[in-house]
Amino acid sequence: MTGFVLIASLIAVVLVYVATRPRSGATGPATAARWFIVPEGASDDVQRNYAGVLAIHAALLPTGQIIYFGGDEHDPALWQNNDVDHTRLFDCATLHVEGFNPGSPPGSPPTDLFCCGHAMLGDGKLLVAGGTEFFFELAPGTHHHEHMPGLRDASVYDPFARAWTRIDSMIDPFPGFPNPKHDGRPEGGRWYPTLLTIHDGSILALCGHPSNQDVRHNNHIPERYVPFLGSWIALPEPSPLFEISDDTRLYPRVHLLPNGTVFCSTPLGTEHRSQTIDPMTGLRRFAGAAPPRDTVSGDLALTGPFGNAIDMQNGVYWGNGFTQCATSVLLPLEPPHYAPRVLICGGRKAHVIDLQAITTDPAAQPPWNPTGLRANEEPRFHLNAVLMPTGDVFVSGGCRKFNQDRTADNVPEIYHSETNDWESLSDTPARVTRNYHSVALLMPDGRIWTAGSDRDGGQGFASAELRIEIFEPDYFARADRPRIGSAPDTVMCGDSFDIETPDAASIGRVAIIRAGSVTHSFNSDQRYVGLDFRRSGDARLSVTAPPNGRIAPPGSYLLFLLNTDGVPSAGQFVRIGMHQQHVFYRDVRGGIEHIFWDEPTSHLYADNWTARTGEIAAAGNPATMVTPDQQHVFYRATDGSIRHIFWDARPRQLFHDNWTQRSGAPLAFGDPATMVTPHQQHIFYRTRAGAIHHVLWDDRTPNGFFHDDWTARAGAPLAAGDPVTMVTPHQQHIFYRTVAGAIHHVLWDDRTVAGFFHDDWTARAGAPLAAGDPATMITPHQQHIFFRTQGDAIHHILWDDRNPGGFFHDDWTARAGAPLAADDPATMITPHQQHIFYRTQGGAMHHILWDDRTKGGFFHDDWTARAKAPVPVAGPATMVTPHQQHIFYQGRDGTIEHILWDGWTEDFFRDEWTALTGATRAAGRPVTMVTRV
Repeated sequence: MTGFVLIASLIAVVLVYVATRPRSGATGPATAARWFIVPEGASDDVQRNYAGVLAIHAALLPTGQIIYFGGDEHDPALWQNNDVDHTRLFDCATLHVEGFNPGSPPGSPPTDLFCCGHAMLGDGKLLVAGGTEFFFELAPGTHHHEHMPGLRDASVYDPFARAWTRIDSMIDPFPGFPNPKHDGRPEGGRWYPTLLTIHDGSILALCGHPSNQDVRHNNHIPERYVPFLGSWIALPEPSPLFEISDDTRLYPRVHLLPNGTVFCSTPLGTEHRSQTIDPMTGLRRFAGAAPPRDTVSGDLALTGPFGNAIDMQNGVYWGNGFTQCATSVLLPLEPPHYAPRVLICGGRKAHVIDLQAITTDPAAQPPWNPTGLRANEEPRFHLNAVLMPTGDVFVSGGCRKFNQDRTADNVPEIYHSETNDWESLSDTPARVTRNYHSVALLMPDGRIWTAGSDRDGGQGFASAELRIEIFEPDYFARADRPRIGSAPDTVMCGDSFDIETPDAASIGRVAIIRAGSVTHSFNSDQRYVGLDFRRSGDARLSVTAPPNGRIAPPGSYLLFLLNTDGVPSAGQFVRIGMHQQHVFYRDVRGGIEHIFWDEPTSHLYADNWTARTGEIAAAGNPATMVTPDQQHVFYRATDGSIRHIFWDARPRQLFHDNWTQRSGAPLAFGDPATMVTPHQQHIFYRTRAGAIHHVLWDDRTPNGFFHDDWTARAGAPLAAGDPVTMVTPHQQHIFYRTVAGAIHHVLWDDRTVAGFFHDDWTARAGAPLAAGDPATMITPHQQHIFFRTQGDAIHHILWDDRNPGGFFHDDWTARAGAPLAADDPATMITPHQQHIFYRTQGGAMHHILWDDRTKGGFFHDDWTARAKAPVPVAGPATMVTPHQQHIFYQGRDGTIEHILWDGWTEDFFRDEWTALTGATRAAGRPVTMVTRV
């Protein structure tokens, strides 16, 4: 009997071990949360020093790495020796730490990043600004009251190039009024500032101690870094009511709201109220009372590690100098209303404010309300809060008494925002104490990375915590986690996109979480946005991106799928961007005029590219091309050359050159057409002899340029009109009208020995002859051309690779009952629909569409009539943006007219871009370009 009991006991022990062992190989849904120190299983000595540097600042990069750094690492001796190059990378997939090699690439900027601010840019880079100018005991003067003066320096880390780049320094707010006591040296700078990415992708910088020569105790004038300009601009100086210059708020807690304003959980002025700031104008409004005081002077928790009393007159949530002890989190934004709520925690009680009212009524004054009770209602100074894929908030680290490690709270908590209650994970405490200067971030696979801490808030190497500990939530090793098969790596605001997943039938939520950056208990970048979606088959979801940058500022996000049980997938990086809509045209002076709508700033801009580059005038209409970071325009100049102007976003400069001259190609007699293939940029144009000539730039060759005559190489007939282009896998195509009126086709196939092939599409399809130049369109399995016939109909020819005969043709004007054309058509594709637009003989801008979901298929309407727009003279050019279809054309007086159909409002809208911008009037047909910001 005793043996049976012993065996039963052993079996029980084994079962307990199986239930609690590391779960990397778990196959069932039942899993347990756990912490582990990396490298798991290594010796204490290895683990104790694994981070290499003190992680005071950290950010998740779109490469799947966490960059963390500490500048002087809170060590006066390192600062005195200018030993501030302390940066590392943590690989979230391998869990390995990688040191930066000195010099190539540089490990850190040359300035001290200790206590700087940072935020993620829209292109996935990290911007850091400010830092430590002096340790206060070493700084000349006394006006910083035992706080460190700040730097004006700013830098950007590029995770793809693995390099830091210095950018323009933050501004001197008083350049015209230098302080005579300090030899006119620049003022400004920030130590302990908050940086926040706002709706247009620019970075707002708030608060912080200015430089030592700046007599203010607080840099109270906000400024914005504008990536498009590559520089900082100051906002207006606030009134003392909203922010005062002889006080400070360290790392204020701020959040971008869905109406584009910035909500400050931290009161900044003499009025003890929260406020909003318009980051574009600087306008401030009060937005409810300050968070409750909670922990105030005299509280036993406000005792330092040496028994000294801590003065915190206004409480942990907004007391002077103690904002850094607590945190606030913007809770998940869910469609359709994206109602914003903010959680603030770190004191004994946590509170939430519902801000939906102020997004529509600036005079609203919502209250802070207590959340449900926490299991242990004690302060949690220097905690960190991380948004989880589930939409919950994970809280870890911190101490019950200010800076006292012996009072550490290592038990994590989870705030369930949907039910407003707290869960204490008392069975899963962390092993490492996290105090002052600790950080926590969401990893792509849904785990939570924690690092840093100064023991008892002390200075120097002896106080630095260099262990990295990771929390695995209970969902991490579940076998039923959904899987993302494929998803786009970039989507634009408002776009619809597909996610391939074998778990489509069980998905209950799709969400994105912005890649975070954290310091001093606050992550200004983290942001959770739910996405509308529908199932589109057994293995596909059709998802709609956030509508605008106010909901999801441009940048890198982690995309998650959650099943109906709330179990999340691993995350996949996706870049959320916004659009710029560009129009180029030849103006009445022969210049190439450029007008563009910038979606982030909601503004129209205009400039003249020939004037800006000093290029010669145009004789024809331009053609456009987009390549990564570059926008290109090609045009036939008055001397017959093909000129090229391009904007490069990396140095933020316009460049220009002469492609016919650089390649030794013949002069042009017609306007160019463009094509982009991997590593190559191509142009095609008609020469005086009627040949279709080709010039290409190949970035893999030493000389770059190459040219040839495609009509000669293919043995094709000469052209009477300008070419159009098309790219399909392994093939490059051009179409043009011949002297005989045929629509001819030449293609290059890189899989064949001869390469070139040509045929007459009008003859092969039995279609009528052309009177104008063709327009192209590609749909799955099909290649389409549209052209104006000699009878002024808009005719259509398509090649279908699934059809034995291949060719098919029809007359779209006849099939739709639409009026005859006076000019060449332009094409547009939207889901399920193929569109053409053309100028009619009656002077209207007409539209025909084929919808594959309808019985009759064809539909037509007059966009000038429906939009009450002026009569066209030349055009149109087409453009598609999310839920919108646009056309541009030249009006009678050289205006550039714009008509759009908005699918959200199901209505037409029109405006005149030349009038709105003061741009020079047009003498030719416009062309369009859409770029991503």
